[in-house]
Amino acid sequence: MIVSNAKVHDKKKMEELMTEKNCIYVLDKAYVDYKKFDKFTSDEKYFITRLKDNAIVQEVETLDITYSQIKLLDEGASIVYDKVVYLGTEYINKTKEK
Repeated sequence: MIVSNAKVHDKKKMEELMTEKNCIYVLDKAYVDYKKFDKFTSDEKYFITRLKDNAIVQEVETLDITYSQIKLLDEGASIVYDKVVYLGTEYINKTKEK
């Protein structure tokens, strides 16, 4: 936990919170920042996030959906797809990392 005054946006504290490599961070879509996503990926810091409604996604690969013997999802919830993508466009903040 990082305590700050209300003037500091949470997104500015992401790097202080995401310190461990080779683990997966779960982020809300308020934290979407393509440049930081590139940095995190190149630093071996992985993440899952919901994208904003207007996100531009360039699909690279569709992965098979695999399931664990341990129940991880709520009843009735399902994974729609698992994809490797680039975010943005070549004119607007396209990610360098997949």
